[in-house]
Amino acid sequence: DSVYDALDVAFEAINGYESDKNTQIKLYIILYNVFQANEKYRYTVFMKLLQFWQKNNWAIIIKANLQIIDKLSESWDISTNERIVMYNKAIELFKSFEEPLLAYELMLKTIELFGEDAALITKNKEFITDTIILALQHPKIAQFEKLYNTPAVKLQIEENSSEKLFELLHIFTHKELKDYNEWEQKNKSFLEGSSIDAQVCRNKIMYLSFCSLAMKDNIISYSELCKIVGISKEQIEDWIIDAITNNIIDARIDQEREEIVINTFTQRTTN
Repeated sequence: DSVYDALDVAFEAINGYESDKNTQIKLYIILYNVFQANEKYRYTVFMKLLQFWQKNNWAIIIKANLQIIDKLSESWDISTNERIVMYNKAIELFKSFEEPLLAYELMLKTIELFGEDAALITKNKEFITDTIILALQHPKIAQFEKLYNTPAVKLQIEENSSEKLFELLHIFTHKELKDYNEWEQKNKSFLEGSSIDAQVCRNKIMYLSFCSLAMKDNIISYSELCKIVGISKEQIEDWIIDAITNNIIDARIDQEREEIVINTFTQRTTN
């Protein structure tokens, strides 16, 4: 493609301004805007821009663009594999900026791109595993249904239904604290040999069990909460504050009535 040949020449020319970063960025942006919004060549220029920003540690600019990367690329005429390469680069950068939530959002989008392509899913088994572990371990991720229901994960579950990680994902998507406790007792050796922290999992499933309770009533008594999540009355206030801090719920504590009044909470399912 003669356009790619011309781009290579343009990139080489831009590299000639190594000592003048402002001129380089202006030239990259001019080059990007030469092409129409739906042209695939914008993808090539954007990937060069990412490399340039990363090389020069322009973290703020990178983050601003990566957060809208899926919208930016919606109209580009690029292949699924090219989009996956772009998302993987963005995920790598988000992780380097210690932005695991933003990384997770793109990891989920990447898994959605796998569709039902068995070869692509098999090739990316480790990526799928890493995504599930991040979801299980991050305190602010409390919605598992979307991940669980992606064709790629469902195919992996069908082929490996007895695999412990998928059993755990099923519990976090559909079950409660008591189910997790039973599973943990049977699978201590698996947890000890993995990168999964059992205490983090226990705290997370406590949050999720609380969200299931909140679906039934927005006022929850201390005694009911203690029963559902297995904590003492003395622990309730600290536990609720942690849940609020992690954006699992928005609530207030009524100490006089010994009740939790819930304004909003994380929906475990989209139903």
